Amino acid sequence: MLHYIIQVVAFQVLFLVVYDLFLRRQTFFIWNRIYLLVTSCLSLALPFIKIGFISDFGSEIGVITLPEVVLGSTEELSPMSQAAMNVAGISTEPATTPVWQWVLLSGSIVFLVILLIKGLQLAMIVSKSPKRWQNNILVVRLLNSHQAYSFFNSIFLGSNIAKEDQEVILEHEMVHVRHGHSLDIMWFQILKIAMWFNPAVYWYHNRIVELHEYTADHKVISSDQKQSYYENLLKQAFGVQTLSLTNAFFSKSLLKKRLHMMQQGPTGRRNYWRYALAIPLIMGMLTYVACEKEVLESNDFTQEIEVEQLSFIIDKDQFPKISDHPGYLRIEKFIAQHPEYVIKLELAQNESKLSVIHKNNLPEDSFKITTDDELSMYLVTDKQTLINKIQNYSNEAEVPYSVIDQAPTFESCDGLVGDERKKCTSMEVAKFVNQNFNTNLALDLGLTGRQRISVFFKIDKNGDVTDVGARAPHEALEEEAKRVINALPKFIPGVHHDETVVVPYSLPILFQVQ
Repeated sequence: MLHYIIQVVAFQVLFLVVYDLFLRRQTFFIWNRIYLLVTSCLSLALPFIKIGFISDFGSEIGVITLPEVVLGSTEELSPMSQAAMNVAGISTEPATTPVWQWVLLSGSIVFLVILLIKGLQLAMIVSKSPKRWQNNILVVRLLNSHQAYSFFNSIFLGSNIAKEDQEVILEHEMVHVRHGHSLDIMWFQILKIAMWFNPAVYWYHNRIVELHEYTADHKVISSDQKQSYYENLLKQAFGVQTLSLTNAFFSKSLLKKRLHMMQQGPTGRRNYWRYALAIPLIMGMLTYVACEKEVLESNDFTQEIEVEQLSFIIDKDQFPKISDHPGYLRIEKFIAQHPEYVIKLELAQNESKLSVIHKNNLPEDSFKITTDDELSMYLVTDKQTLINKIQNYSNEAEVPYSVIDQAPTFESCDGLVGDERKKCTSMEVAKFVNQNFNTNLALDLGLTGRQRISVFFKIDKNGDVTDVGARAPHEALEEEAKRVINALPKFIPGVHHDETVVVPYSLPILFQVQ
């Protein structure tokens, strides 16, 4: 959540910098309004958007994910590493809500109350003041007041405003009503409730109010009435205060800017190119989001371990009441604390796998089912479906781990079967990486803290390691990881239907630097 908030604030600030530098002084009022509204919404959505051709590698169904290898000084983390190697390991404890989240929630409640109070004040003014309908617009007369403002289809006019001025003011406020400017104001009021701590929201609100007044001024005035319009603004604007929910005719803070903008001629069409500046800005933001690591919201190692160890094997007999499985409660608690994750169920013939997966990483062929307690569960496939697909593959096809008859392993593990064989292979790979990875590399690069490396490779029909890829915070770590994996001893190749096959793997490595 905190990471998302930081991204939104950064994106909004960048959009506003472009607006202030290139668009604010232009008379393209409609386009400027569209820009402010669209970018304020787009900044909220961009952190969730991924570009497929530059998005990160991800573990897919059929890829063996080996237990995480922890490098460096790991006295503090070694118990967690051991737990990660046990798929039915430690239980998760309910996480407490951080103090900063309570602070954000409290601030939002305060701003919501303030908005409700302002709305109530407007409702009381309407109910107590004389009013009349003019076409579809309600004109409310404010007794003993110089104020003039509008809110949705209601226009409020002070009784102390000179009669000769009321007509032009009424016309000005009707522009706000016809253009739906109150909708813009309410949108940014809602943003203030949700992100009251975000300075960019107030920046947006200031710019949209300013733009509303420019729009109404230019719609009302003509060359022969500019002078009287100026005089009216100067005469009436001082000492008048209005509610922030409304579009106010008299605004002391905007007076100088409005007068300056009214004197400015129309902007030439050749300046439309300025809006194209938003395109590379948006593409840069999308690239940044797409290139981030799979775990965005927290760098907390414990949560990563929790996700990996929340994986349980389920016997065929347990499917009629899957929620009774001992590991299901642990998953249920985790999902409640991390709504961005869902339950994944991978079916096989005699036993299947129950685990959690991020919503963004669900395979395309999964479909949604509902459990007895109404939690969303995603069924990936069943064994027969996978076998049918595999039979249609060429001889070079990769065989998913969930259906392979005999997974690749080392000679030292060849005599073992089932889970023991898998565990032995994982331990041998982890041991080899620990012994051969250059742990001094981090010091040479000046790195500190936890450095996560994700490695992907395949074991071909000859038992050789091929197609090695890596993702890491530094290119040197990626190259070192590739070097170590390429140096793995020869495997006994995987066998399916009495034929050797290619099997894909993924290996997470945690480089712990003290």
